[in-house]
Order: sequence, then C-alpha cells, then structure tokens
Amino acid sequence: MRKQRFLTISIIAMLFVGIAAVLPISAYPGTNVYITPALVERYSDTTSSGDTFVVDLKFGNFTNLAGIEYKVYWNNSVLNLIGIQDTMPWTSVYVGTNVTDNNWSLDYGRSWFVAIDTGGAPYTGSAQLRRMTFEIMDDPPAGYGNYLYSLIDVAETVFGDNLAVPITHAVHDGDFYFYYVMPAKWTITAGSFTATFEGQTFNLPVTISGVDAVWDLAYVYFELTYNTTLLDALSITEGTFFSSFGTTTFTSNINDAGGIVDVTIQLTSGGPTSGSGTLAEIQFNGTYGEVGNILTSPLHLQNVVCRDSVSTDIGYQALVDGLYTMAIPSPALKAIGVEPLVTTVYDEGILFIIDIFVYNVSSVDKLFGVQFDLDFDETLIELISVEAGPYFYDFNWTTPKSTSVYCFVYPGTGTVTVATGLLGGGAEPAGYIYPNGDGSIATITFKAIYGIPGSTIGCALDLHDIIFGDVYAATIPVGIIHDGEYYITLDKRYIDVYVCPDIYPAPYNGEYRFHDADAFPPQAEVCLCALVTYNRWPVQNKLVEFEIHGPPNPIENITLYRVAYTDEDGIASICFRVEWPCDDPETIVFGTWTVYAAVELDEIKVYDILHFEVGWLVEITKVTFNEAEYEHGWHMTVWVEYESISEQLRPVLFTVTIYDDAGYGLGSMTFQTVVPKGTDEVELTCFWIPKWARAGIGTGYANAFTDYPSECGIPYCPEVAETFIILAL
Repeated sequence: MRKQRFLTISIIAMLFVGIAAVLPISAYPGTNVYITPALVERYSDTTSSGDTFVVDLKFGNFTNLAGIEYKVYWNNSVLNLIGIQDTMPWTSVYVGTNVTDNNWSLDYGRSWFVAIDTGGAPYTGSAQLRRMTFEIMDDPPAGYGNYLYSLIDVAETVFGDNLAVPITHAVHDGDFYFYYVMPAKWTITAGSFTATFEGQTFNLPVTISGVDAVWDLAYVYFELTYNTTLLDALSITEGTFFSSFGTTTFTSNINDAGGIVDVTIQLTSGGPTSGSGTLAEIQFNGTYGEVGNILTSPLHLQNVVCRDSVSTDIGYQALVDGLYTMAIPSPALKAIGVEPLVTTVYDEGILFIIDIFVYNVSSVDKLFGVQFDLDFDETLIELISVEAGPYFYDFNWTTPKSTSVYCFVYPGTGTVTVATGLLGGGAEPAGYIYPNGDGSIATITFKAIYGIPGSTIGCALDLHDIIFGDVYAATIPVGIIHDGEYYITLDKRYIDVYVCPDIYPAPYNGEYRFHDADAFPPQAEVCLCALVTYNRWPVQNKLVEFEIHGPPNPIENITLYRVAYTDEDGIASICFRVEWPCDDPETIVFGTWTVYAAVELDEIKVYDILHFEVGWLVEITKVTFNEAEYEHGWHMTVWVEYESISEQLRPVLFTVTIYDDAGYGLGSMTFQTVVPKGTDEVELTCFWIPKWARAGIGTGYANAFTDYPSECGIPYCPEVAETFIILAL
C-alpha cells in the first residue's frame, strides 16, 4: 500500500525560529524522510514467524524544522509493530498524536504521530525520529520462489518550519521480504556389510534421508553395482519409505552376470513424502572368501533419478556408496549369530521368528551341545517359544535314531538362556561323523507388543555367554558373535482389516496389519471389520473401501466392492457369503481370497491386505482297507486319510458305511476326534462282514462331519467311496 501524501496545517499552531546545529549526514541527497535500512530481507532457513527486526525512521537536510506529522503503514498479516522508541530533535516538545494500531484496517496496521517544537528552537540538519521493532507474523508458503512482502509505508507526512510553511521533501519507504528457502535435498545411502564366512546371506538396505515434503518426491530410480566374484544378488524387496505415504509401484531387476541391480519405486497415490526410510532391501549371498585375507566390493550407486509427482527431475543432494567386506578369520573361528540380522515388523501383535545359527563347525571339533544367552527389550517384544533348530537332528546317533534333540529353555527378565545339543546314546557308532558346517540350533518366536505411531524404535538381540561344548564336556573356543537387530515401524495413520471376532476369534481372524485369517468353507458368511485409528485413537465417520477378489481362475473371477462408515470405535464392517455357482464351483471358489481395505486420512491413503483360503475345511483324500478281499466273518479295518486347511482345531466325526454288492447297508464305523491343520489319517475298526452279505463288489462310503447329524452336525466335504471284494467262499 502506498498512500497519497498531502499537506496538513492543522498540526502547526505555532512555530518558532530555530537555531542551526551540527547535524548527522542523511542517507539520501536533498531534503527527505526515509526508512533505514531501506530493504530488510529474511530467509526461512534462519528466520521464522515470531522473530523480530528493527528499522529506523529518519529525516535529512531539513532547515528550521519546527513540526512533524507522519503515518506509517504495514501489512498486518505479515508484520506487527510491537516496539517504538521515539527521539525528538528539539529539547521541548508537544506530542499531539501518538497512536499505533496493528489492526487499523482488515489488511493494514498504522502508526500516527504528531509533534511540534515548543522551545522556540527550530531544528536544522538530519536526525532519527523513531526506532520501530516489527514482529514477523507468518512464514512464507513452502515452495520454490515463494515469499511474503510488506511495504513499510511512510505516508501523509507534513514537516513544517517555524513560519508554519510546509517544507518540501522526498519520502523513501522501506521494504520487507521474507523468502522461502528450499530445504536441502536428500541423501541416498547404500548399506555396508562384513561377512565372515562363505555362503553368508544378508539384506543390504538402500536408504533415503532428509526428505522434506515441499520437494514432493514421488519417484526414485537407482542402480547398484557389485563384484560378482564375491557376491550373488538373490532378491530385491521394496522398503517402507514410499509405501508408508500411499500406494506404490515397485519394479526391480537383477543382472547378476553384469553385477548390477536396478530398482524403480513410484508413489502413485498419497504423499507428500518426508523424513527418512528404506527404499529397498537387496539380499546378497557372499559366495567367495579367502581365509586370512580381507576382500572388498564397492556397492556403488549410479544413474540415480529422482522426480516429483508431476515427473519433474529434481535431483538429490548426495549419494553414499556402501562397502561389502569378506573377512574370514585365520584360522576360521567358530561363530554364532542371529538370522536374519535385522527383523522389521509393521504392527503390534505380530509374531516373528529368528534362528540362532552356528558357523564354521568342523567334525574334528566333536561338537556335542551349545548354550547361549539372548538379551532383548521386554518392553518391546515378548518371548513366545523356543524350539530346537534342525542342525543337531541330522547328527543323532541314538539307536533307534531319535527324532529329537535336547533343548532346555530358561526364561529370565529380558533374557532367555537356551541349551541344546545331541541326546546321549551310548558309544558313538563306527564311522560316526560329528556335527559340521553351518545350521540353525534354535528357532525362537517373539511377539511385537509395543510401538510408537509415526516412529521406528527397536532393540538389539544380543547374544552372549556362549558355550560350545564337545563330547568330553570341554569348551570349544568361539571367535565371532553376530548379534541381531529388531525394529518396529508404526504409521500414525492406521487401518487393520480382519474377520469379525464373532466369526473367528484372535489369532485366527487376521488381526494386525498384513496378517491372514483362517480358512472358510464354501457358502460361509464372511464378516469383515476394519479398524481405523490415528495415533491409536479411533477415527469415526470415515468411509472405508473394501475390495474383495476370489482366486484367479479361467472361468469366473469374483470381485466385490463395498464401502462402510466407521463407528464410534473406529470400526467399519461388511458381510458377504462365499459364492457356490452351479457349474465348476470348486474351480471358481476354492483357493486364496484377497481383501483390500483402505481409508483416506488427512489426504493420505492407508491400506491393509487380508488373505484367507476357501475350501473344504476337512477333506477326505483317501480310503484304504486292510484287505482287498474279505470272506464272510472277517474283520475289517479302514484307514481314512484327510487334510485340514484350518488353523483352528476342528472337531470331526469320521464315518465309514459299508454296502454289499446288492446295495444292502451292512453297518457303519465311527471315530470322533479333534484335528489340527495338516494331513493325517484315522483308523476305524471292529467291523465284521456278516454272513448274509451278498458276495461281489462291496463299497465303503467315508464321510467327515462336524458332529452326528442328529446332533446338528454337518458334512465338512463330499463323500468318498472305495470298493473291495466280498468272496463267495
């Protein structure tokens, strides 16, 4: 704003002849009133709203100045005047007006000042009138070239002499600019790793750090080169950086012959991205090493391209290469370590498994058992179980050969002690070869119990107090210990789709992100719940989208779309029944069903995916008789093989009903039990072929029910029939 300047004589009531003085030099030639410094510039990387700055109002080269009036205006959305220090050029002054209002109008603040000399000594020269302290009221909007501006407008000035005559003068306003400074760009870093034995696998993260949302980063392509003599690239998986902000596409390629991998990640919806995280993890295998020699391979990032959401190439700040080192100690020392070295989960309640591996074991060591302590943060993870790994099983010499090894577990506070090894079986057999090579001696299951929304936290999985014992109870030196790391990364914005608990209880209903639910039979009602929270607080009245796909097949691909509101607990729910078409129903319906549930929170889309199988929960796969042919009066035994696809224990009534050649029912056998997931068989017996049975081809009909039909039982699967012969003897 620049106001029209005009002369006012109402303030000049009486002016007196002044006395000239020795004066400071004006910043401008001629007679003038001005703001100094004339230009104030601030930048968002060093300044923010609430900071202040000072300007002075001065005049220069006046003669016989005896009265002044001025007004100062500023943009009140940008600045507020919070401090004033006035200095008058006369020894005796009458101040007629001194009013400051930061909200003088909707858009502007104003300060109005009027004063006259009352001492009869007009002023000649230059001097300072006022020091003004302004507070910055807002930050410039983020984005390249953005800024805030306010004119510090000196307007409506009247400077008069001792004869009440206005003194002609120039006015020089001040300018304030507050520029947005684009933040530094990001750094992309390839991880480093040191292997200590051939065949060691590891996950190498490629990370990004220091991303500011203003850059709108939505696409990264990189190549990473490596020495193919030392390394094989096995697989590439997407990291969590982009996917935590929305939906992504991820492609990768391994050219192991050329020693190069390339990765493309693009955010297709959601964002903007910010912060730090993992772009991708590349699993390598250390294929070659030399005892006593240190071999290295640069892990070089090249041809990196970064783009924003409108495909503009925006570059990056720095690339940091990684380094792979193969350092097999000389001689090769016994080692123990956690596999995988790094475990990351993305929700509380998730079960995860680590293995404790031994390495570089020779048969001449005569290893008989291993004991170790593993420390962990019990506020973050809970110990669920410890089982012996497969390593020692292959070396048991018990007679008959045992299918187990000893494994003693001693839980403590934030630690677990495990002792495992061979079972004593008397003297070692001739030609026995003691444990050798590498392998898992223990499998440990943990549960993630705590995380912080919007953060990544974790703990070390610290191995210590290691004992390798030989067959004589002597200690075998251990030279290398590889500890593990555990991390939990939680989003503030959260959705979890699962089967409603009144259908399947936890843990069979797929609670927690990316967990799968138990199987359903055909025509079952499936009720889905989707929990939506922000920082664990339920979000009500949000529309949740459900997309349900049946298994891919060449006949008919089932797809369902639904939308539901969340309730006061943040839960949206829908129900549907599993189809059972007239033609080829098993081909269309049986297999893996996929549920995609998503919600938009604060213009960022979050999602969860749930899978469940559809099929016969318990299915009879084979019926076998103890004889192919029976004489009258002979005893019959029937074995019924079955498969259960249900994670839950299922009560099953197995029945076998026997018919003769003429279709007479000879009787039935039943066996009631509870079956776990997997394949097994049951034996039904104590049936005799009666004398009156017709000779010829007999048939056994096998069924599996939830209970006796008279007790409301229903069949699990179709009936299976098998034939046999009743002899005419």
